[in-house]
Amino acid sequence: MEEMQEAVLLTQNCEFSNEIPKNYTSVRMAVLTPSRFILLPNKPVHLTRILRLYNNDYFILLDYRDDDFDKVCGIHPYGSMKIVQDMKRFFINGFEIHDRHYDFLGCSNSELRNHSFWFFSSYDGITAEFIRQNCGDLSMERCVASYVSKIGLCFSPSLSTLTMEEHQEVRFEEDVRRNGLCFTDGIGKISRRLAAKVAKKMNLNTVPSVFQICYGGCKGMIALDPSLGENREILVIRHSMKKFESSSKSLEVLQVSRPARKERKPVGSDDDLSKNTQVWNFNFPMYYHIRISSSQETN
Repeated sequence: MEEMQEAVLLTQNCEFSNEIPKNYTSVRMAVLTPSRFILLPNKPVHLTRILRLYNNDYFILLDYRDDDFDKVCGIHPYGSMKIVQDMKRFFINGFEIHDRHYDFLGCSNSELRNHSFWFFSSYDGITAEFIRQNCGDLSMERCVASYVSKIGLCFSPSLSTLTMEEHQEVRFEEDVRRNGLCFTDGIGKISRRLAAKVAKKMNLNTVPSVFQICYGGCKGMIALDPSLGENREILVIRHSMKKFESSSKSLEVLQVSRPARKERKPVGSDDDLSKNTQVWNFNFPMYYHIRISSSQETN
């Protein structure tokens, strides 16, 4: 219920200011419950690879919820079959709103956990099946769970930074393995100059040391590697990062490394476990003095 209220509030704020946050777009939203189908105001969502390529007016984000807007869980077996049949009807046959017919398109892994799914209404010969085929070559994938997980890469919220050009080198390298262990699972590399260009596109003041990226049908982390050369633009992709074949050359960033913040609770645990409490005096002087004072009063 809180998620729905936040979505409506964010939508109202965007409509009032007549602005949508950068790298966001406004899409239709609906909620399907065991007893109702509810249309909600448009909701600002983070852009994904698919939303950047096609007209967002033909997408709708469908949330499956209980009648109180909570996630469906812990239900009776009879009720479970009823819900499965209702959802199956929507996924196979789609649904209609006014003069548009919406078919199931896909979802990201996080959206699947949240029971949220994208549906699409065809226009100008572009269908949901056409979009899925253009995501990449998944024709050899026979496992449903693996197929949904891999195609979900195209539904992950991301920031499109660069389109890799001919003078920019993309290498595909084997993973580093020793004694049956993989030490580079999902980890690639990026040269300093190319990382600086990506950071500039993201309006960052400093160049992050690590990026979480999507490139074509590849997804994983890339770490800044000065040994690739100062004046070369190189992206190294490990084979463990490759999920499927794709012709997309856009380098999309999902997350970047940033300074960590230690909150009060773990600091207290570390202080209790530390034999030398002076180690916290420099970094957390106020917290240290409060603990010392309280312990003296107790004694």
